[in-house]
Amino acid sequence: MAGRSSADEEKVAEQVAAIAHVMSECSDEQQGVEAARNLRALALPYRQGEDVRGIIGESEALRSGLLRLLQTGSDTTQYWCCHCIVSISHKHFGNQRAIATHPGMMEAILRVLLHGCPLSKGAACSALVESTFRNEANALLVAKTPGMMHGVVAVMQSSAGDIKDDAAGVLRNCSNYSSEATEVIVRSPGVLEALIEMCKGEHKSDRFTAMGTIQNLTRCPSVVPLLTESGVLDALIPALHSLGTGEQHDVMRAEALMAVTNLSSDSACRCLESEPSVLSILTQMVLCAVRGEAWRDVAWYDAEECVTPVCRLSLNAANRREFRKAGIVAALGELLAAWLGAQP
Repeated sequence: MAGRSSADEEKVAEQVAAIAHVMSECSDEQQGVEAARNLRALALPYRQGEDVRGIIGESEALRSGLLRLLQTGSDTTQYWCCHCIVSISHKHFGNQRAIATHPGMMEAILRVLLHGCPLSKGAACSALVESTFRNEANALLVAKTPGMMHGVVAVMQSSAGDIKDDAAGVLRNCSNYSSEATEVIVRSPGVLEALIEMCKGEHKSDRFTAMGTIQNLTRCPSVVPLLTESGVLDALIPALHSLGTGEQHDVMRAEALMAVTNLSSDSACRCLESEPSVLSILTQMVLCAVRGEAWRDVAWYDAEECVTPVCRLSLNAANRREFRKAGIVAALGELLAAWLGAQP
């Protein structure tokens, strides 16, 4: 196994050097597109091989070539370059940081957001989503890059479907992993208006992504007054009583309830009686968070993210009864055991 890994590393290093050379020298569009597609194809088979894939992100020559094509390439070239970033960064902290902090990379992605075609804009959003997944430093870097929030909002306001969702996903990741990034996001012109508008959208996926993003924002106490003043609550309340089926709909209702709870005073929480089905979903989310699992393969949650709303909802006697029926005591016991087990 070790020999095969070493051979893989040598092979990848040679291919990386060859692709980097083409990216840095090519003047023909087709050559640039082909180089980007070859790079993405190289990264994909090694998604589970962190050491081998790290060779790709560590190559400064490759990052420089990728940046050059992002800055000078056509829409098609930019599209494939952004998908290279997705593949290289996927759940790889070292590659995430190496690419995001490469001088000029964030600015090049921003330029695609502002001036690219719809497909390349969507790919740029996907690159930012992958770069910020479980990466606090990158979340803050993206939020603080001058003009980036404006670029993301512009895509949200001018796009539809998956592209709009990917743009909102950038905000969702940044706010999920950095409270400082959350403050930047909430204070950026147009962000809250765009999210509130998405909450009213026709498509379930729009409402699902927007609701999750707003729920993340409400977890930062310092921005709660700004969120309340913006009218976010008026956008959340209808979701609590919306009709529908499926995992995304269930998550949307649960996250709307979590957000409403985070924005409400203790006295308001005592009067906030929720539907049993939503409290059952929250209980399942706590269990998934404890076990490090995605809830029904739809969304990931941290234990604290779920437990804080559960505690505040438990101020209401009817909610406490329903939580007990849903199994919250066992879930909290499992959480406590996990926390104690993690102590030195």
